[in-house]
Amino acid sequence: MILFLLGTITVISDTPDSLILLYNAEYTVDTTNGIPHIKLTDGECDLPPGYPELPYAVYFVRLPEGGGNVEYKVLEKTSENITPPVVKDVYRDGGYRTVDYKPSPVKMEVYGKRAKKGRLIINPFVKTGNNVEVRKKILIKINMKGNWFRERYKTPVKVINKIRGRIVSLHAKAMPEKGGMWIRLKFTDEGVYRIDRSVIEEAGINPELVDPEKIEVRSGYRRVFRFNLAFYDSLKELPEKIPAIYHVENHNGRFDDGEYILFYGVSLEGFEKNIFKRFPDYNPRPWTDTLMRFYYNPFTDTNVYWLRLDGEPLKMNKLVSGDGEPVTSFQDTMHFEKDSLNFSRSGLAWTWGCIVLPSDENTIQKKFHITGLDGTRFTLRTGFYTIISGQTHHVTLRVNDVDTTITCMSPLGFYAERLILETDFESGLNQGENTLTFSVDADKDEVYFDFFEIIYTRAISDIHNGRVWFPDSGDRVIKTDKRNLALGIDDPYNPEELTYSESSGGYYYNGKGIFLCDSLLKPLEVKIANPVSLWNGGADWLCIAGDMFTTHANKLAEWRSKHLKGFSNPEVKVVSISEVYDNFSYGVADPGAIKRFLLYASQNWSPPPSYVLLLGKGTYDYKNYTGLERSENIIPIHTNGADVGIFTLLSRNPTDDVWYVDFDGDTRPEIPIGRVTATTQEEAEEWVEKLIEYEKSPGLWRQKALILADDEYTSSSNNELLHTRDAENTSRYLPDWLKPEKVYMVLYPFEGNQKPTANRDFMSRLSSGAIIGFFYGHGNIYQLTHEKVLTLDDISSFSNWRKCPFFYLATCNSGYFERPGERSIGDYFTLYPDGGSIVSIAATR
Repeated sequence: MILFLLGTITVISDTPDSLILLYNAEYTVDTTNGIPHIKLTDGECDLPPGYPELPYAVYFVRLPEGGGNVEYKVLEKTSENITPPVVKDVYRDGGYRTVDYKPSPVKMEVYGKRAKKGRLIINPFVKTGNNVEVRKKILIKINMKGNWFRERYKTPVKVINKIRGRIVSLHAKAMPEKGGMWIRLKFTDEGVYRIDRSVIEEAGINPELVDPEKIEVRSGYRRVFRFNLAFYDSLKELPEKIPAIYHVENHNGRFDDGEYILFYGVSLEGFEKNIFKRFPDYNPRPWTDTLMRFYYNPFTDTNVYWLRLDGEPLKMNKLVSGDGEPVTSFQDTMHFEKDSLNFSRSGLAWTWGCIVLPSDENTIQKKFHITGLDGTRFTLRTGFYTIISGQTHHVTLRVNDVDTTITCMSPLGFYAERLILETDFESGLNQGENTLTFSVDADKDEVYFDFFEIIYTRAISDIHNGRVWFPDSGDRVIKTDKRNLALGIDDPYNPEELTYSESSGGYYYNGKGIFLCDSLLKPLEVKIANPVSLWNGGADWLCIAGDMFTTHANKLAEWRSKHLKGFSNPEVKVVSISEVYDNFSYGVADPGAIKRFLLYASQNWSPPPSYVLLLGKGTYDYKNYTGLERSENIIPIHTNGADVGIFTLLSRNPTDDVWYVDFDGDTRPEIPIGRVTATTQEEAEEWVEKLIEYEKSPGLWRQKALILADDEYTSSSNNELLHTRDAENTSRYLPDWLKPEKVYMVLYPFEGNQKPTANRDFMSRLSSGAIIGFFYGHGNIYQLTHEKVLTLDDISSFSNWRKCPFFYLATCNSGYFERPGERSIGDYFTLYPDGGSIVSIAATR
C-alpha cells in the first residue's frame, strides 16, 4: 500500500524493520548554444572536475542506532543520445571530454550516533560514450538495524520516513529544581573572602531578612570547558556546596553587624585548570609541551562563586594541632607571563614577544622581581613556540650575569607544541630585581616567546596571602607567625582550617598545600542572579543576545512570534549571554556554556529550539588584550586552534558557530544557527529594523537574482572563465520566476589595474534590489576581486534600502568577522543599515 508521495519518490512501506521506496526520475533536456543540459526535478549536480554534468537526487531518512543497508533494483530504463558537458574544466580544455560515468544507482551515507540519519543518493544517469542511460524507475529497500531513537529538536533536513523511537538524551540531564534566592559573587584573586552584612546589602537585599546560618557557599567551575561532548556529561547540575567558616554570635535569624562568613576562593590560573585536549596517540619530544594547555584561562580571569540563601550550609572542618617536622621554607614556582601578542590574529594562543630568524635582533629581555630568596640554587623553565618543523635551535638563557646554552629541535609534523626548556642554575638569582635574557639562533624560523618560571627556595615568612606547597604529604609544622587564617588546601574546594600552636610556633598539617591569609578579600561584584532560570522552558525561535542588546532582541522576538516560516503560532524566547553563563557554566564566561545550553534545551525544552540567533559580535580577543575602548567579545566565538605565527594569518585556528549546535560530533548542525555581528546598540537596533522592514517590503525586486563573477585575473591565470562557468551553472538552476542579472568581469574593460565600469554596474544593479545574490571569485576581508569590484568603503554607498538580497559569497576570507576593531565584507554587507544584504553566507576562518 502506498503511504505517501513526495515529489518523484514514493514511500511504499515504512516499518521499524525496513523502508521501501519507488523512485521515478523526472527530468528534461535543455539545449543552450548546442550544449545539452539534463535537469532533474529533484536533483543537483556537484560532481568533481572532469566528470560529466549529470544530476543526482538526495533524500534523507531516519535510521535506528545500528544504521541500515541498501538494496535496489532498476525496474525501467530508457536512453538519451546526447553528450553532456564536463564539470569544471569545460573551458580550459576547449571541448567536451568523453569520460564514461557509471555510478551505483543508489548509495547511502550514514551519520550521527544513536539517533542516526542517512543521506540517500540516487543516480538515475549513466554516461557511456555519446549515450546517457536513464534509470527511469528504481525500487529501493533500506533494511534497518538496531533500536530506534529520536531527537527532541527539529532537524534542519526533511526526512521521508516516520519519526519513531524514544527520545535520546545522551549528554543532557534533566536538572532538578533548586529554590531559594541566589547571589552571584565575582572575583579574580585567590584568597579568603569575607561575606558580611554590607555584601548582602550590596546585592540589594535587606540583611534583616537573611539568616547567615542558612547561607550556602557554592562553586561549580573547576576548569575550562573541553571541546568533547563527554565532558559536558560529566558536569554537575548545580554549583556544589563548599565548606565555609560561619562567625555568628546572636543566632537570631538575621545578619547582624560583626557577623560574617569566610570562604576560600580559587582563581582560574594554573596549567592544570586550562587544558583543552591531549593527543594520547602522540608522543612529544622531551622538551615539548602538550598542545592546548595554558596557564591563564583564555576566556576570562573572573571566577564566580554563589551564595544560596535559606539553604543548608556546609561548615568547614577545623584540624587540631599535632607534631611534625618543622619547616621554614619551600620550593616555590613564580610564573611570569604577559599575553599581549597574537600574530596569527586568531586562535587561543597569545605570546609575549617574537624573534624572526635569521636576524641580529635575536634577543628578548624580561625584568622580574623575586622575594623571600632562601638559598642560591634555582631552576629556570621557559616556554616558547616555533614555526618551522624539525629545525635545530641554539637557545641561550641568561639570568642576570649567569647563562647556559641548550640545543633543541622544533616539533615535527602539524602539532604546534610549545617547547619547554628547563635548566638548573647554581647561582645568579637576586633578591629583588632580576633580568632574564632569552636568545635563540637557527637557520630560519619564527620564535614566539610565551612565559618563564623561576623555581627557587622561598622563606615561608615571605608568604602573606598565598600558597605554600610541598611535593608530597607529611607531618609538618609550618613555622611562621600567627596569621589571620591558615587553611589546608590539598582539595581547594574542600579546605580545612588549621590551628596555630604557640608552643611549636606554627601550623601543623599532614598534607601538601597550605594557604596563609593575612588579609581578607571582598568580591569585585555582588549581584542577585539565578543559575536555574533556563532549566525549564520552550521556544521554536531562540535568540541569545548580548546583555546590552536584549531590548532589540525582544523587538525582533515580538515580530517572530507572528512571522516565523513553518509555524502558525510560534513560541519565541530571548535570553542574555549572562543568563546562559549563570545557568550552564556556573556564571563564568566560558563559550562552552552556549553549547551546553543549546544541548540541554534541545533535549529538555518543550518545544525545543528550531532556530537559533546569536545577536552580538565575537572575537578571538576574549579578554580585550588589544585594548579597545569596549570589548567586542559580546557573544563569544568558538575556536579550537592554538597555532601561532604570521603564517597562520589567513588559515588555521577555525572559527565555528556550528559547533554550538553539533550535538553528535559529525560537524553538522542539529539546529540552524546564525549570527548578527553587532557591536553597538545602534547597530543592533538598525539591523532589527532593517530585517522587519525587509520582510514587509514587496516588489518586483523579489523576482531578481544578482550574479557577480570574477574574471580570474591574476599574473599567472590561464583560465579566465573559471568563475564565469560557476556563475552560469548557478543561473541555469534558478527557477523560471527568478530573473538573473549578471555582472561578469570578463565583459568589462581594464582601466589601469581596475574595472570601474564593472564596479558601477554592480552597484547600480544592487541598488535596484534583488532577492538573492551570488559572487564567485577571489576576495579577502576587505574587497571582492583583484580589480576591487566591491570594497568595504563601497558598502556605505549602497542605496537599495530594504530591497536586500540573501547574498552568497563564494570566496576566501570574506566572513572573517572575529577580528577586534575590524569589519569584513561579509558582516558589514549585512549590518549596513541603508541597504547591502539582509544575510550573508561567507567564509569564516
